[in-house]
Amino acid sequence: MTARPSPSLEALSIDLGEPDLRGWRLWSRIIGVFLRGETIGAVVLMRLAHHFEAKGHRILARQASQRLRWKFGCMINRRASIGPGFKLPHPVGIVIGEGVTIGAHC
Repeated sequence: MTARPSPSLEALSIDLGEPDLRGWRLWSRIIGVFLRGETIGAVVLMRLAHHFEAKGHRILARQASQRLRWKFGCMINRRASIGPGFKLPHPVGIVIGEGVTIGAHC
């Protein structure tokens, strides 16, 4: 029996446009996003921060959030609720605070 991925990783696979990505295929796609410098990298970092926060890895969550702020110039709180299919075509200057809820495909 395989473990079900976290909701953040399931949403991430939808954000990437490939809802069936799981395991190593998902992680290899994430690495590819960073190597190519795609703007979807902002969404990937946000989802990783949410994933690490949910798993209790606060240091990793904080590092992902800081990287998001440094590399893309946007601040998305790790405790914001953001549905799958989230897009940020130009992430610079975006601020999403704690307690914000954004629906799917926004």
